[in-house]
Amino acid sequence: MNNLKILCKIFYANPPKSTCNSLAFIYKVILFWHFSLFPYSLLAQERFLPKAPGINTIDTLEGQQIVTYSHKELIPSNSVASEKDCSLIENLGQDTIFQVQASKNRPPLLSKLGLKQMAVPVIFLGVGFAGMGSKPLWNINEEIQEEIQEHYSSFHTKLDNYSQHVPLVAVYSLNLAGIKGKHDLINFTALYALSTYMSKTISKNLKSVTHQMRPDNSTADAFPSGHVTSAFTKATLMYLEYKDRSIWYGVGGYTIATATGALRLLNNKHWLSDVLAGAGIGIISTHVVYAVYPFIQNKISQRLPKLSNKNILILPAFENGSAGMGLIYQLK
Repeated sequence: MNNLKILCKIFYANPPKSTCNSLAFIYKVILFWHFSLFPYSLLAQERFLPKAPGINTIDTLEGQQIVTYSHKELIPSNSVASEKDCSLIENLGQDTIFQVQASKNRPPLLSKLGLKQMAVPVIFLGVGFAGMGSKPLWNINEEIQEEIQEHYSSFHTKLDNYSQHVPLVAVYSLNLAGIKGKHDLINFTALYALSTYMSKTISKNLKSVTHQMRPDNSTADAFPSGHVTSAFTKATLMYLEYKDRSIWYGVGGYTIATATGALRLLNNKHWLSDVLAGAGIGIISTHVVYAVYPFIQNKISQRLPKLSNKNILILPAFENGSAGMGLIYQLK
């Protein structure tokens, strides 16, 4: 858990102790939340359906309830599962067994975003906002930057401009190498675009409203850190795609994201509150997009029944500071 201290020592032999300890603490909180509390919070949210006549088994897989019925006629008419959600798993003459992936008692869509899942990023975001208005917290901002400047006044690197993209490049590289994540590349690209659009929009609007001056007095758009928002958005994408394979993919992604935040402090471009807020926005935005994405897919297929058997991809588009939408449609 001394990754952040090692990172500081890469650049200087004697890093300021309080700065590295603060960053190391943030890093540990993120890892503890994702790889200790997060799995248990998911277990706590599982809701099993009551047994009913004709229901053989009730299972939960990745938050989706899967109900097995002994006869197709027993599937409730008001079930949210449609015909295409029903799959034949065994045909024994009169005893035909069907599986349905949902029921009328399925939890609401946004119940996937439990309080425990969102606790740490919400705290980060709250502390970031409080850092601008609370004198004690603002004093911590100033003390950290003063100590950094005392030891690293000549430090400057452009590495943080590139490190924020490392988790994203890693996901595409892993897919090309045959190590598949939760989604195929087309759906992952859609999730990435939507997450980036949401986090970037929030970050950009906050910058225009808060007018927070940077530590180096260069511009008044410090809060929140755009680099850190981008880095944690991509790190959370990597975590959510590969958490079922190994926790180390997430550890690597969040290590790079935290390192990006450390470099923004060392470059004297952001206060600690800017970094914390950026991390919170990136994590929350990505989790929200992953929660609503199945709902978006379902609505598109319902509204466009004639096209539902085709591959359709709708993506936000960015060019020269302008935002728009793009549509990819498979003709054959």
